[in-house]
Amino acid sequence: MKDRRKTIRISKEEEQKLLDSLKDTGMNFSDYVRKAISDHPIIVVSGIQDLHLQVARVGNNLNQLVMLAHEGRITSVDLTECFEMLQMTYSKLSEISEVINHGDCDSGPG
Repeated sequence: MKDRRKTIRISKEEEQKLLDSLKDTGMNFSDYVRKAISDHPIIVVSGIQDLHLQVARVGNNLNQLVMLAHEGRITSVDLTECFEMLQMTYSKLSEISEVINHGDCDSGPG
């Protein structure tokens, strides 16, 4: 049962860092603190929203191409742009993996 309440005092700068971390993790303050005091590290990966957007765009582009092909409106496609986006995505995922595997979470990929 969660029946204990704690109040903390922090500087304005510390508050801003905390708010930034909460935003990056998507957690609320209570969940963040509970995770921080457990044996599970809190890993914040900067730029993950951008990566998600890139993957979504590639998927959307491929879906549009498949629909056009099924309609017979296209017969061949230049996938250079999709391939480049996939390469950027793979590169970003590799950076994220390195950060997580080496525990260097403060200097994550941007």
